[in-house]
Amino acid sequence: MQIQLPPHVARALGVNDNHERDLVIKGVQLLDHEVGPLFSDGAKAVFNSLLDSLPLTASVEVVDCSTEIANWRYRIIECDGVLCARVVEVPFTWDASRKAPPTDVESLLVQAWLSSDRITDEKDCLRKNIVVFEWLPKVPEATKSVTRALSGVVPRGSSNQTTRSWSDAGLVALKTTSRLLQHNDGELLRRLFGESATEQAPRWRFLSLYRILEHGYLENVFKDLASRFFSEPKESLDSATNALKSEVEQFVRLVDLNSLKSHFEEICRINDSLTASGNQFAILLEREAKKRSTYQEAFKRGVALCYQTRCSIVHAGSHSVVFDKSPGGDTALLAFLPEMEKAAAQFLGIQTS
Repeated sequence: MQIQLPPHVARALGVNDNHERDLVIKGVQLLDHEVGPLFSDGAKAVFNSLLDSLPLTASVEVVDCSTEIANWRYRIIECDGVLCARVVEVPFTWDASRKAPPTDVESLLVQAWLSSDRITDEKDCLRKNIVVFEWLPKVPEATKSVTRALSGVVPRGSSNQTTRSWSDAGLVALKTTSRLLQHNDGELLRRLFGESATEQAPRWRFLSLYRILEHGYLENVFKDLASRFFSEPKESLDSATNALKSEVEQFVRLVDLNSLKSHFEEICRINDSLTASGNQFAILLEREAKKRSTYQEAFKRGVALCYQTRCSIVHAGSHSVVFDKSPGGDTALLAFLPEMEKAAAQFLGIQTS
């Protein structure tokens, strides 16, 4: 009896697409190395049992996980008590010769292999750090979206842009005296910078960069308070209180003192361009910035726009634009980010060329 194997499976086993069933079974039993997910006798038995059911019609989705998977995981997903999906998470590293995965994992992986060529690599080995979904019929996309998130899969449509403003730099110069390396809060600043450099979601990249600059202007307020407190306690406290009432003013001062004006002038220009093109988030951002400031200088307007962007993300509602409800938010942030990155890098003492 001949069976028709999927091309990628036939190639991995070294047989023709149309091959005698008994010869395929015999060949599988004699395998002495890992092929696809066939790394144990249990997996081989599952494979052989499915040959009479080919071609399989299971709805299989295989995706890379955005975080490192430490251990084999198998789970079922139910909605209102009805099975929606079976899920396997394949770890980042493992040795099949030492410990085979759980039986349920093997069963699903074999079925997925017979349905999709996405679970193996160019050497016909099972790929690692992937998530395999077997969807039951008629599962709503909303349920699938939640299921993917539970397994650490980046939502569809999310930005996967990885380019940073220093990506093409042939030289990166640091100094041991830089804020990034020598500051008392250097560990915090390095963590924030690391998060901004590795994060994918534009909003969290932006916030990490903003926090670096925010740390700078809050530190200025503290230093001013500390230098005057014992000679002018009341006046210094009043001054600090007033300073904290206007974060934008402190931000402007930081930008001015650290020669960062050009980056915020560019952000102002970018927002003008986005507004002219009809970007809804940029339009709302401009409106909110104008409500709270009367700045004529471009760099000050750029600072105000960045402050309002931060507010729209962290405490939107009656006080600001709602980032999540404003079309074009990610587009605007991706346009702002290169200049924010350059400003933060310069402030921290990172030079690139």
